[in-house]
Amino acid sequence: MTSKKTLEWQEQQREFIEEWKKKMSELHLRSFAERWDSDKLEMEILQLIDDQELRNIFRFAKNYIYDHKSGHFRKFMSDVYEEIKQYGTMNPYKIIFLNKKIDVARRKMK
Repeated sequence: MTSKKTLEWQEQQREFIEEWKKKMSELHLRSFAERWDSDKLEMEILQLIDDQELRNIFRFAKNYIYDHKSGHFRKFMSDVYEEIKQYGTMNPYKIIFLNKKIDVARRKMK
């Protein structure tokens, strides 16, 4: 369930999100035409993401999803991964929250 604050933030970012969706549809068409595998598509998506913190979150989420097959944090990371792919941006407060969660997860994985 998306919070009211997030919905308001997405409404403010509507122009960027619409542009992102257009880029993603073009990227998907190109990937089908050139028969890319999923890794190639993800690399192209990474190049479209402008914010370095968001890139790091996207990479961590992708790797965590592939390494772990179940769990609440995996589902959470899967939702984050899909949100980044869908919108191309994220609420700054959520980015701060995610960075803290990722730091905790990295410490536990050591």
